[in-house]
Amino acid sequence: MKAKSYPVYIEVLRDNTVESIRKSLQHLKNDRIENHYWPSEIHVIERIMERFDELLPLWEELNSKLDFNARYDFIDCVLGLIIFARKEGFVQARQIARELKTLNIEIAEAANHLAELLELQKGKSEDSGFSSDNHYSILDFMDDAANKAGNHLYEWHPKEKLNRLFGQYDLKYWPSLPQIIRSIADNAGHAEVYASDEITLVGTQSQRASSVDCVRAFYTALGNFSVHDYQMIEKVMSFPNSAVVSLLNIVYDWQDEEILSDEQLKTYKSRIRSEL
Repeated sequence: MKAKSYPVYIEVLRDNTVESIRKSLQHLKNDRIENHYWPSEIHVIERIMERFDELLPLWEELNSKLDFNARYDFIDCVLGLIIFARKEGFVQARQIARELKTLNIEIAEAANHLAELLELQKGKSEDSGFSSDNHYSILDFMDDAANKAGNHLYEWHPKEKLNRLFGQYDLKYWPSLPQIIRSIADNAGHAEVYASDEITLVGTQSQRASSVDCVRAFYTALGNFSVHDYQMIEKVMSFPNSAVVSLLNIVYDWQDEEILSDEQLKTYKSRIRSEL
């Protein structure tokens, strides 16, 4: 049976040589340039190729412990790190998490205040000879909002059915506006802020951003790229620390105090093993 054909940047890895990895990276760079996507990967590829010989121990580990498909998965994972698992991105993610928590508190306070105002308004209208032509039904607000927003899909589809349904029942059968607003307040007040993907989760576990965020993300991401070798994480964990350190320093372009050391990686790996 004829072997399955793959894109050239994968096919060349069948040779199982260090040079085949260099060729794969060059083909990947050409592919990104020709197809105008993932420009960040192009910069990573260039950095790796410029310092390719520094990574010879890593390439030898890849060739000895992973087959050609898994080697491509590893390369693909590494190139994606700069896009999905950057230290700057994790710093920003932590800030956004704090902002979301603050916004929930502010929404809860504002909604409770608005509910109080609506109840006060209704009470004064009922207890005096004056009234106001404010909307009182949630349907009125939905119709008005859709009209002002130019939501033609609402106008064409659910509006007629909703109006017919609301027309069958008196307002007492529906939640009042203050009740709905208080529900918004209660929801915001009890809402938890959480990471919506695994990389963000592991990259923001520490109280302060550091290189350990990126190391965690690297090993976690390997699990998502292990389609051809479910033991990839364990195998890469067994690579010499110096080989992985060189790779991450190049990929992330860490400088000066940011540079990851062998001893740091050893410590991080011990922690990450228990987490994984």
